[in-house]
Amino acid sequence: MLRLGRMTDYAIALLGYFAEKRDVGPCNTRELADDAGLPVTTTAKILKQLSDHGLLMSQRGMRGGYVLARPATEITVCEVISALEGPIEMTQGSIECDDETKCPIGRNFDLITSVVNDALAKLTLAQLLAVNRPEKERKP
Repeated sequence: MLRLGRMTDYAIALLGYFAEKRDVGPCNTRELADDAGLPVTTTAKILKQLSDHGLLMSQRGMRGGYVLARPATEITVCEVISALEGPIEMTQGSIECDDETKCPIGRNFDLITSVVNDALAKLTLAQLLAVNRPEKERKP
């Protein structure tokens, strides 16, 4: 089973808050933690990782905080997962697939990994947000 970690779930949700508040300006860690119902320390850790991977920008000062580094239409789910969990790779399981006599699939697990990565690289944060909006509120 392919399952994302809880921190990745939180990261996607937090990025959704950023996208929704894009016109408001920088969001601070405490505000985001309160909005998402997460501990401040967890939120800070996730924001740091997202910033380190170029998905968020940090702004200092009295009205500082974090903002999206790019529009939500340019941030992919693949990028978010990779930032929190590392590269997405499908495992070969316990069978040694280098030897075709033991595994008829051989190295085609690489193909599965490629297809999953390609699909997630096409899915953007903006598309995830649009799914939850009523049709009349969706932006093209």
